[in-house]
Amino acid sequence: MLLNSSKVSPIQIFIYATDQALLKALFFAGDRAADLLQGVGCSLIPDNSVFLFNHIWTKTSRSGDANVFASKRGPNRLICPVRGLEMYFMISGSLGVQLAPDFLICPVTKSDSVSPRSLESTAAQSRLKLYTSSCSGRLLSKNLTIHGFRSGADVFLALEGVSLHEIMDHVG
Repeated sequence: MLLNSSKVSPIQIFIYATDQALLKALFFAGDRAADLLQGVGCSLIPDNSVFLFNHIWTKTSRSGDANVFASKRGPNRLICPVRGLEMYFMISGSLGVQLAPDFLICPVTKSDSVSPRSLESTAAQSRLKLYTSSCSGRLLSKNLTIHGFRSGADVFLALEGVSLHEIMDHVG
């Protein structure tokens, strides 16, 4: 298991926890990475089935508008965005990492400390590129982007039977 490996440093464990939480949240949120990364808080509702995200839209046409949306717990623990965020918070706490209260995902600085600033979407794209470059076969030849994750939420919601009107309200 990754966490038991003596070859993986605590900061690398934090980075892996951050990446898996971010990629799962992005895929199921249907949101722009830049907006999701400007999260100003999230909370798990009492029955532990849904994370509520509160963030500020940064796109010019909506600049400064607050947006709250929910991410529901899924049956597959490997891809569930709620489980991914729980793991991120649990690992951060176990490592003694103080997360910035104003941002959902915090980056690691060049000096291996956790920044009090928000992770930039360009950094998230670099992390995705790092993972896809280590893949073989057909995935290696694809140019996957963080922005492309937005369509994953649309498809998932449609397959779950969510109305087109509700999907449009969610993804904008």
